Amino acid sequence: MNLCIYKPMSCVLVVFFLSSAGIFQTSSFGESAESTGNWYERSFFLLHLDHHTTAQMAVGREADPEVTERLLAMVRPDVIQIHAKGNPGWTTYPSAVGFTPPLLERDVMKVWTDIAKKDGYVFSAYFNIGRDREIMRRHPEWNRVRADGTPWDNMLCYHSGVAESYLWPMLDEIMDRYHPAGFWLDGSCFTVRNCYCAKCRERFQQEFGLSPPTNPQAPGWKEFKEMHRQIYREFCARTAARIKKRDPTCLVAFNWAYSLRMPEEPPPGIDYFTGDHGCQVDELAADAIWYDSQGRPFDLMTTVWYADSQGQHVKPAKQIQQEMAVIIAHGGRYFAWDNPTPESGLRPERYRMMADVVVPFLRSRQAWCLGTTALPDVALFHGAAAHYFLNEVTPVSFPRNNPPLLTACEALRRLHLTPEMISDRRLENGDIRAKLLIFEDTPLLTDENRQGLRRYLENGGRVLLTGRAVSQSKLWDSGTLSAIEHRNIGRGEVYFLPSVLFAGEEGSTSQSSVQILDRMLPSKERRLVTDAPSTVEVTLRRRGNEMIVHFVNIAAGKRARDPAANPFVALRVEELPPAPACRVSVALPGQPQSIVLQPQAAEIRMWKHESGRVEFEVPGFHVHQMAVIKLKGE
Repeated sequence: MNLCIYKPMSCVLVVFFLSSAGIFQTSSFGESAESTGNWYERSFFLLHLDHHTTAQMAVGREADPEVTERLLAMVRPDVIQIHAKGNPGWTTYPSAVGFTPPLLERDVMKVWTDIAKKDGYVFSAYFNIGRDREIMRRHPEWNRVRADGTPWDNMLCYHSGVAESYLWPMLDEIMDRYHPAGFWLDGSCFTVRNCYCAKCRERFQQEFGLSPPTNPQAPGWKEFKEMHRQIYREFCARTAARIKKRDPTCLVAFNWAYSLRMPEEPPPGIDYFTGDHGCQVDELAADAIWYDSQGRPFDLMTTVWYADSQGQHVKPAKQIQQEMAVIIAHGGRYFAWDNPTPESGLRPERYRMMADVVVPFLRSRQAWCLGTTALPDVALFHGAAAHYFLNEVTPVSFPRNNPPLLTACEALRRLHLTPEMISDRRLENGDIRAKLLIFEDTPLLTDENRQGLRRYLENGGRVLLTGRAVSQSKLWDSGTLSAIEHRNIGRGEVYFLPSVLFAGEEGSTSQSSVQILDRMLPSKERRLVTDAPSTVEVTLRRRGNEMIVHFVNIAAGKRARDPAANPFVALRVEELPPAPACRVSVALPGQPQSIVLQPQAAEIRMWKHESGRVEFEVPGFHVHQMAVIKLKGE
C-alpha cells in the first residue's frame, strides 16, 4: 500500500533548558549536544550584528543595556557577536590602538559583553582583518597595490607590516579588555589579490629572481599568485597562533577561509568554518557540502532582512526558513545576520520575527541536527591544484568560480544524489564514504592525487572520470576515447567518459547523465532512493542509532529583486509552493524500531522492510521535514 499513516507520539520527551551558551534542546532520540565539545560545537543558533561604524555615527547612543538585553532575551541565541571594527576602520569601543568614532557615546562592546556575562550567552567578537578604509587613507603603504600602481579598493596587504603594527595589537587590546570567547575574522581570503607593493615585489624578486609579472602571459604569473596564497596562509596561521597563545580557549574562524574557494587544509588554531551569504539561498548548499565534508563544525550566515532601494525589510518567513533548512540539512549551524541602527540600537521588529520564525524552527530541529554525519552515495573530487588552475588568469587568489564542480553538485542534488566533496587529503587517505567517486572534468591532477586515486581503486573503489579528468588521471592509455569505457584496476573499477557528465546551467540534467549514473550506481546499491521531485532535496545523515532523512523544499518560488539594490542582499522570496508527498527507500543495517516525522513527533506506522531496505511515504510539507529512523538493537 502507498498509504502513509502517522500520528503524534505521546511518549516523546522534549526538554528545553538553559545552559551557559543559551537554550539547548534534548530529546529521547539521542545524546544531548551540550554534553560534549566546546561552546561552538554545542551551539546551533548564532546571532551576528553587522555594525560597520563610521565617523559620522553617534555610536552607542541607542545601545541601551536594558533594551538590548530585553530584545536578545526574546530570541536567546547560543552566541552573540557584534563588531569591534568593521570595513570603514572605526571601532565600536574606545580604542588606544585603532580609530575611535569621534561621536562615540557608549562602549558598545562593553554593553554586549556585560549582557553575555549576566545572561549566559557566549560572546564572540567580529573583527575585520582584511578591510580598513582609515588605514588605507592614513597608511596607503599597507593597502594592496595593482600592477599599474593604483590601490585595490579597501584591501589590506598582509605582507606590508599592517598585521604587526596595527591588526594584531588591536586584537590584543580586545582580548585584554573584553575577553571574547572567539573571534570571527572577516574580509580575509576573498580580498587577496596580486599585490605590487614594495614588500611584495621584494619578496617575489628574492624568491624567484624575477620581476613581478603584470599579466597571465608573463613569466612567473603562476608563481606570483601562489606567493600571495602563501602569504595569506602564513597570516592565518600566525594570527591564530597569537590569539591561542594569549588565550588557548578562544576560538578562531576566518570568514570563507578554507572554503570552496580555498580547498586546502587549515593550520592549527582554526576551530571552525564559516561564511556569510546574505540572501544567496541558491549558493548555500555547495558551500555547506564542502564544509561538512571536511570534518570540522561549520555555520553559514544569512541576513534576517532583504534590501531594496527603499532600505532594509524583514525577510518573509518561508524565505528564511528555506535558508535555515538548507544549512541544517547539511550538518551546519545557522548564523543570523542582523544590522543595528547607526546608533547601535536593535530593531524590535526583527527580534519579533526571529522569536516567531527563526527560534521555533531551529530549536524544534536541533536535537536531530547537531553532531550528525552525512551518508552520501556519490562523491565529487575538489582539489586545490585543479581549482587554482581553472582560475589562473585572474589576479584574485581565492575565487569561488568552478563551473564543473558547481554544476555537477547542483545537478546531483536535483537527482537526489547529494554528494560529499573529497579534498586532496581525503583522496590521498582513501577517506571516501560514498559508493561512487566522480572527477567531473578535472583539469589538473597532481602526482599525489593520481597516487591516491590508484590506491583507492586498487582497494575496491568505484570511480567515474569525465572530460579532462580522463587524460589527467593517466589511467587511460588505449588511444582516442569515443564512448564510455570501463576498466578494472585492482579490486576497483573505473569508468572513462570523454565528455562531461553535466553541462549547461547548474542543476540541469539529461537523460543520458541519468542513465550513466544508473549504470554505475544502480538504485538497489544506493543508500537512499526517492520519487521526490527535483525541487525537493533529500539527504541522509546518521548519529548513533538514528538515521535522519532530511527533506528540503528548494523550489525557487515566486521571487523579486530590486535591480537598484545590492544583489548580495536583494532577493525576496514572495511565495514558496508546498512540497508534495513522496516515497523514500533507505538501506538499513537492520529492521527499524520506529520511524518518526520530526519536529512534529508524528510516528509513521505504515512502512515496509525487506531485503535490507525500509520504504515509507512522507506527506507533503512546507519547507523542511525530517524522518528519524531509530534502529533496533543498537
